[in-house]
Amino acid sequence: DAKIHANIMSRQCQELIALRMMQKFTELGDVKFVINVGDSFYPNGVSSTEDPQWQTKWRDIYGTHLRSVPWYSVYGNHDYHLDPCACTEDTSKCAQINGDKSDKSRFFMPGTSYFVEHPDMNLEAKNMVIFSHYPTDHFANMPQLIGKMKGDTRHNIVYLGGHRHSTDNTSTFPIWPHQSWVVGGGGGLSCDGNQGFLVGEIDWNDNMHVYPVLVDNNVCCAKKR
Repeated sequence: DAKIHANIMSRQCQELIALRMMQKFTELGDVKFVINVGDSFYPNGVSSTEDPQWQTKWRDIYGTHLRSVPWYSVYGNHDYHLDPCACTEDTSKCAQINGDKSDKSRFFMPGTSYFVEHPDMNLEAKNMVIFSHYPTDHFANMPQLIGKMKGDTRHNIVYLGGHRHSTDNTSTFPIWPHQSWVVGGGGGLSCDGNQGFLVGEIDWNDNMHVYPVLVDNNVCCAKKR
């Protein structure tokens, strides 16, 4: 739909979101990681680890301090267009795969599917963050998967998906009593709704709390003429 797809006409929105991320990062002081839900390099992804888009579309926008923690990432559908990963099982050929958490020059993504333990945050014992490029409504025809998340009484689950260019918890398939969010409103290409990012905090009792930080949609969602 030309009215909503590729309707962000400059980098101003993404840079505004990056600024708010940096402000929140500094305010919190002990951020452990950033989660990125894919479609990271529009329109066709990156072709290698040396692709200049790593610089122009990521490092130039999100400063060194904001990249001082791992960015846990996944592939989106657009990311595969030029990436050798689309046509090989050898992940060493993949432009975004990086299993070295100390390498902050790229995302941390040890495989196309993976898990990360954070015993310091009690994420395994009490809390679980599940992230994918696709939000829960894309799995509405997979009732066993949805039911397993809904029925998990051991964890406080937060599911994060992208694909749509919005930041909300109203357009997704519910997994009550847990939370499901779309967090694709990063300001990079299109505006389907609220633009911004989600913050997750764990309190002294190991309870996880999440909340959105949104930017002015008048800056981000100007209509095409």
